[in-house]
Amino acid sequence: KGFDEDEIEESNPIVLSSNQMTFVGNSKVKTIEINIGFSSNDFTIKDKQISELSQGDLVVFKSSRDTKEEKQNEDDDYVLGIANSLLGSDSRRSKLREIQQEYKTLLKNKLNNVYKHNYKRWQLVSTDLKHYGALNPSPQNIRNWINPRKIKPLKFSDFNAIMNYIGLKDKSASYWSSLVEIDKAHKLAGKKASELLLKKLNETNLNNIYNTGYQEIKLGLPGCPSLGIYRIEHIIEEKVHVHFSSIGKVIKIKDF
Repeated sequence: KGFDEDEIEESNPIVLSSNQMTFVGNSKVKTIEINIGFSSNDFTIKDKQISELSQGDLVVFKSSRDTKEEKQNEDDDYVLGIANSLLGSDSRRSKLREIQQEYKTLLKNKLNNVYKHNYKRWQLVSTDLKHYGALNPSPQNIRNWINPRKIKPLKFSDFNAIMNYIGLKDKSASYWSSLVEIDKAHKLAGKKASELLLKKLNETNLNNIYNTGYQEIKLGLPGCPSLGIYRIEHIIEEKVHVHFSSIGKVIKIKDF
């Protein structure tokens, strides 16, 4: 409640250890499998969809226990923080992020301005995009395309249709190239996060995981927040609609 319809994402609430909870949408979640050995433990890190998660799984999110100072100085999304460090200088990174947000803002303006008071605005924008050559401009995909956490459509044909629709046809190819660069940085950041996490796991006493179902890990990168490893206590099957910013954000159950 209290936010625009175009800023919501369908998600499953997940109850975590230590009286915490979060929401998981259509993005993958980093999980840890611990294979207990005689002299040492072996860890497997996997990215899983909500449908692949189960009670008892260990999942990784930004720690909910960061201090106020840490929260001010770190990116909310730990993969985002690493990806930003891979995009070059501050000016280069800012330019790429501006491109990422520009097409989203202009597409959102079509919903909010052109069809502001029309309850069929999602369908109308979908029809408009089909006219410009989009292959699958479903309302859910349009939500993904304006979601600031998403980088780009899967197919160039859909992106090209968006760029035609918002009046940036001549920049379609160059913008797509920039978005591909951002996407590659995020994928590389995800791999780097897994590698660093694996290294830290091998250096950390994990008694807290076994005793309380929670462990804090610091990757040691500038701009990267502390991570929390949580045990899933329960996955609520009934989906709810939450603001984009609530996806993957760990909160106390009493605050829900």
